[in-house]
Amino acid sequence: MKKKNELELPLCFFFISLASFAFALDPAKTLSQYLHDAWQTDDGLPYSNITTVIQTGDGYIWVGTQEGLARFDGVRFTIFDTNNTTALKGNYIDALFEDRRGNLWIGATGGLLRYKNGEFTLYTAQQNGLAGDIIRAFCRDRQGNPWIAFRNGISHFKNEAFVSYTAKDGMPDDISCIYEDSRERLWIGTRGNGLYCWQDKKMTVYSTKNGLPGNIIHSVYEDRQGNLWIATQEGLCCWRDGKFTTYTTKDGLSENVITSIGIDSRGMIWIGTLGTGINWLKDGKIIPVPLNGSLAINNVKVFYEDKKGGMWIGAVARGLFHWHNGTLTNFTTQNGLSSNTVLSIHEDSEGTIWIGAYEGGLSRWKDNKMTTYTTKDGLFNDTVYQVLEDDYQALWMSCNKGIYTIDKKQLDDFSGGKISRIDSISYDQTDGMKSSECSGGASPAWAWPFANRSRP
Repeated sequence: MKKKNELELPLCFFFISLASFAFALDPAKTLSQYLHDAWQTDDGLPYSNITTVIQTGDGYIWVGTQEGLARFDGVRFTIFDTNNTTALKGNYIDALFEDRRGNLWIGATGGLLRYKNGEFTLYTAQQNGLAGDIIRAFCRDRQGNPWIAFRNGISHFKNEAFVSYTAKDGMPDDISCIYEDSRERLWIGTRGNGLYCWQDKKMTVYSTKNGLPGNIIHSVYEDRQGNLWIATQEGLCCWRDGKFTTYTTKDGLSENVITSIGIDSRGMIWIGTLGTGINWLKDGKIIPVPLNGSLAINNVKVFYEDKKGGMWIGAVARGLFHWHNGTLTNFTTQNGLSSNTVLSIHEDSEGTIWIGAYEGGLSRWKDNKMTTYTTKDGLFNDTVYQVLEDDYQALWMSCNKGIYTIDKKQLDDFSGGKISRIDSISYDQTDGMKSSECSGGASPAWAWPFANRSRP
């Protein structure tokens, strides 16, 4: 019999931290947040700053850090670094990616590595003809083969060989992201040179001259209808039927600095801004979200659509908002919320909403009642960057000091007065981690590349 924590781990582990806030919406899932065991610098990670996380098809969790790569089997960490892995020429892990054949690709200082059948193979620009040695991004083609984006070029791995394209092939400088759409067009975003579209080895360049609101491209995303959405620093842009439609303040957007974008099950695009609230985009029209009274939702960190079609919104300093059937409800510390800075939201299998907050603990919304759990009650840490539920009815959470877990039944029993304290399980050096810091603030603090997601 497998132990509870071995291999068959849910994606909850992916919340292991990113260094900066990220923003996302998962309209198909609901909000459930859980107490978790915490992995710290004393639990076996090679370094406190985590750069990337992925779960491979065999159930292992791979964690990239600035001081090496860690593989977690649910019980212990195995470390791969320059001290024990010859193929690694540097310990800084930039990116992780699994192809459809189960190969793990690792972007690291000194080159690209593939982990296959228990062995690491190093590929470099000099020896294997890669377009570079510093990886910026990965994506998958329609056949599951990886595209690798470097600062000044891209490489494609197919039939056990690399084909690379650089400036002489028309590749741009300072690449930021890469995405292959359903028509097998390769879209390449840059940090100041606009958006490039490569099709049939012909490059087309789009910039502000062609209708883009800005030349710094953060991400590219294709929706269910085949429309391409481009996030820039100067607004939102949609590529449809060969034409760009740009949404900026001139078109009704409340501001051009976009902090989060989400698409709900009705096709409504939710746009979170830095300081001027939330906007809706539907049927080509931008509408500021109507609010009750003087409520304003700025600096949105997370959108989350529940099973009933309600939209939950977490923001900095304004608490938790619930939008349903045209009514907006605001929950703050005055209503029992743990903190007014909400970082993560999750609905569990029973429809309970769990809210992770900054320096406030974990909150539960159940039967129209808010309950908060903190370190005084046995919670490992009062900052909850991400919360997810596993298949064993346990909650996993991330914080600045690692990862921790707790059975959901304990939380229910504590709220019902059956027990006087909850018991969080944490992990130390004996479990293989070398760093106790699990810095974060992303919601979610893990993400598949857009091309790898099973749904938009």
